[in-house]
Amino acid sequence: MEIKTLEAQYELIEFNHYIDYSETEVNIIDMVIKASNIEFMEDELSNAIVVSSDSYFYSLIDYELIECYDIGNNLIRAVYIR
Repeated sequence: MEIKTLEAQYELIEFNHYIDYSETEVNIIDMVIKASNIEFMEDELSNAIVVSSDSYFYSLIDYELIECYDIGNNLIRAVYIR
């Protein structure tokens, strides 16, 4: 799997899509990306991105990045909501 931003392409290690129906329907995307520069990645991931594999394609244009943090070993976790 991979993630494509306006500037580059990154390896996507983990991708999860959840729907929270507790108050209103909220879509949550939680993913782990192979990258090391957290400051650069926060800017990159705040723009339009595309997640793709052989079997699916997600466009995260209308999602908001709510969390982005380093989890070690050159991995970054990013969480989006819509």
